[in-house]
Amino acid sequence: MKSATYRDLAWDGLADVVREAAETAKMSGEVEAALVMFRARFDVAVDAVPAVAKALDRVADEREVAADSVDPINRADEIAAHIGEAFNKK
Repeated sequence: MKSATYRDLAWDGLADVVREAAETAKMSGEVEAALVMFRARFDVAVDAVPAVAKALDRVADEREVAADSVDPINRADEIAAHIGEAFNKK
């Protein structure tokens, strides 16, 4: 398993906030596909500021990583499943 970087942790937190906001706006079915696009733009934005990229691309100390954090690869599989479910509902 790949060690989580601070970028991964920042993304996970941001994605959780977006999902929660989407649920309250009754948009949760649309949000997973949007998050895939948003992640690419998030990475571009982080890379555009070298000092931020340098800070966030460090491997997070395992003691600092929350026990409930999700491996980004498993998270991608979950996102793909949500996208598939959204297409099946239509």
